[in-house]
Amino acid sequence: MFWNNSEEEHNYWISYTDLVMGLLMAFIVISMVLFSRDSEQAALDGKYRELSEVFEIAFSELEGIEVTDDATVTFVLEDTSKKELFPSGKYHPTDYMLKLLRDFVPVYYEELYKIFSMASDTFIIKEIRIEGHTDSDDSYYNNLKLSALRAGKIQDHIRYDTTFTAYPQNFQDYVRYNSVVCGYSETRLLDEDGNYVFETGCPEDKDRSRRVEFRTILEYKK
Repeated sequence: MFWNNSEEEHNYWISYTDLVMGLLMAFIVISMVLFSRDSEQAALDGKYRELSEVFEIAFSELEGIEVTDDATVTFVLEDTSKKELFPSGKYHPTDYMLKLLRDFVPVYYEELYKIFSMASDTFIIKEIRIEGHTDSDDSYYNNLKLSALRAGKIQDHIRYDTTFTAYPQNFQDYVRYNSVVCGYSETRLLDEDGNYVFETGCPEDKDRSRRVEFRTILEYKK
């Protein structure tokens, strides 16, 4: 009887110890995964800031180009500007917009090429997104068509720019494969501070809402 109880008690503590060790190992694995994700996000944030700094320096003197911390490049004009990027209600860019693109394209593609060509780098280009946005004038569907056509027309210009076609063919193919055009209509209106109206509840700034954005989406290389 004594030995049976002792054996049962011994088996109980072995099972309990195994359970605790299992939970501890699960905790360690989960902690390592979360740490890895945090590290990857920190690295991505750092790369976006690096790109932003390059773009800000390159485009700081150009009226109509703004850069955010996530390296998004926005083509937009203030209401006080005498220039325009597109004629009202049209999707063909103005001469001034084409001039901005000529200044923008060499810098932009050079940075993308650095990421693409460095095999030892920790990032890949997941998506190159050209977004068209309108103000709230006109109907949603008319604005959807207009915003998509504007973004598409901009893509046409930069894809056949001589600066781009001078790069190696594999880079050209990669960019074309990972490029996407989006028309957002009036769904992402901005207020006078450049924040989304649906988040702040502030009045729409029509001039800031009418814009084209280049959003470079990077991915951490596993």
